Amino acid sequence: MIKMKLYFLAVFIIIMNFSNLGLSQVTNIYLYDSNNLLYKIEYSNGMDLFYTYDELGNRLSQVVTINQLPGQAGIISGSASVCQGQNGIVSSISPINNATSYIWSLPKGATLASGINTNSITVNYSDSAITGNISVYGINEFGNGDSSTLMVTVNQKYNHSDVITICEGDSYKGHAENGIYTENLQSVSGCDSIINTILTVNPKYNHFDSISICEGEKYKKHTISGTYVEDLKTTNGCDSIVTTILKVNPKYNQTDNISLCEGELYKGHTVSGTYVEYLQTVYGCDSIVTTVLTVNPEYDRTDTISICEGETYKGHSTSGAYTENLQTVFGCDSIVTTILTVHEVYQQNDVVSICEGETHKGHATTGIYIENLQTANGCDSIVTTNITVNPVYVIMDNVSLCEGETYKEHTESGTYVENLKTVNGCDSIVTTNLTVSLTSETNLIEIICQNDSIKIDSLVFKENGNYVVTLINQYGCDSVVTLDLTVNPLPNVYLGVDTTILSTETFVLNAGESFKEYLWSNSRSSQIIIIDSLVGIGVHEFTVTVKDENNCSNSDTIVITIERSPTAIISINEKIGIIKVYPNPTTGDINLSVENIIDKTRINIILETGQIVFDKEYYPLEGKIIEQIDLKKYPNGIYIIQVTSNEIKKIEKLILNR
Repeated sequence: MIKMKLYFLAVFIIIMNFSNLGLSQVTNIYLYDSNNLLYKIEYSNGMDLFYTYDELGNRLSQVVTINQLPGQAGIISGSASVCQGQNGIVSSISPINNATSYIWSLPKGATLASGINTNSITVNYSDSAITGNISVYGINEFGNGDSSTLMVTVNQKYNHSDVITICEGDSYKGHAENGIYTENLQSVSGCDSIINTILTVNPKYNHFDSISICEGEKYKKHTISGTYVEDLKTTNGCDSIVTTILKVNPKYNQTDNISLCEGELYKGHTVSGTYVEYLQTVYGCDSIVTTVLTVNPEYDRTDTISICEGETYKGHSTSGAYTENLQTVFGCDSIVTTILTVHEVYQQNDVVSICEGETHKGHATTGIYIENLQTANGCDSIVTTNITVNPVYVIMDNVSLCEGETYKEHTESGTYVENLKTVNGCDSIVTTNLTVSLTSETNLIEIICQNDSIKIDSLVFKENGNYVVTLINQYGCDSVVTLDLTVNPLPNVYLGVDTTILSTETFVLNAGESFKEYLWSNSRSSQIIIIDSLVGIGVHEFTVTVKDENNCSNSDTIVITIERSPTAIISINEKIGIIKVYPNPTTGDINLSVENIIDKTRINIILETGQIVFDKEYYPLEGKIIEQIDLKKYPNGIYIIQVTSNEIKKIEKLILNR
């Protein structure tokens, strides 16, 4: 009984405490478990009341939860006036009570760079951003809080282009040459204002016209040859002086007496006669040409002649067709063709072998027998017969041949016995001891450069082609060498003519593109080198040797004379135009400064290939130029920074290596 009293006392105290909160008057929803026990009450003011029970169903405790919305957003701090294209603008508010996240809205054209769902954001304003409100409110799991708003004025930036035309010799804003000139200013709102001036300088003309007219015609009211000057204006309003050199050409009436040969033509005519042409001279003037044409005949004759061997006809002693191209008294062709036949005078030597006991033309012994005859054409015919009476032999032949050859159908070394007739038709037993020796073949594929050569035995080859050289090996057989020779031309390198420069000038030596290797006499290995006063006053010889993709080399030499500039004062120039560049080497972005500048200055950045990648002119107000330059889109290599003004011309080397 004591325990139960204490328990109900505790419950009573808890109930009294919740009653003090007034929960009983705002109850909305009652929730029961499967045992029909009340375990939760949800109130419309955002509070929840939870009950727990023991195993007998006795209520043990009550827990109340109060759910609160985020508080009112405070004042937004940050810039209320920005420029189009301005980035990194920070806006923020003090933390909102009970807020777990923050919802921001921005003017049109503005984007959130960082700080999403926080009480401090960074905003980027695009070039098209417009004036509008920034607003923010807090949120949590129970809902949204009240918002706060800041009006942001987005000021416009300007980019204006002027198209200006002037005459040669005039200037606009100090400029006298064609080009695009940019002025970077600020508007009254502190925003960028860029003025681009597109300047066209129209030339003044001093024009000379050479005019030809025909006798009786006019040009600008003039009918007599002479020089006439007009002072005019061009369509652009610039001076134009036109000097006309006028020539008056005469008219002609000409007669030509022409003689030609049969088969030729003159102005399309092939028949004798008189032809009249109404033409114009080279100057376009009337010209009447009368041609009296005479056509002379040509001749063509053929003679057939026969002679005996040893005789001549018109200096000819061999059979053939001989043509004589002569001329008639009128200079026309007269062709005489002689078909000459030279009949052979026979002096025949017959070598006859017979076997012992046989005869030839009644002769049975070895000897020389002569017969004097005539041919059917009446020419001499002498037949000499050398008769040899041969015995019967038993022959032993030792024969050597080369691989691929045959001897009596045999291709391999060995001893072969034949029961034959001798070469003279007599009985003969021939024993052949055959030796077959090897031949050799060599295929060579060679690539050389122009002026080089390949030597095989005593033969020298230096031109493109396929060559076959047959030599004799140690066995007396063919050794065939096949050479496929390619001769590559020497690379064409030209540094130009010898040059003289002043010590304040620089000179670029360019060996040309597309070579694999470059080697200068000063040990440089780039396509170009820069020559300036650092080389020293005097005469200097520079030689470059290039190697192309075929490994062929060629070289050229140029002489550069550097003379001391009459206006160069070394001690002053050392202090003027001090160049500082960092980082160097660089991976793309560089910081460039030039100090102690007293005049208009131009800065160029030049790749070793000669390409200008940066060109800008400056008008320093405080004697100093500071520039940040992005070179990331250009290739790795060595660059030359060149600073030029009326007072100095200086260079600095830069290495780009990504």
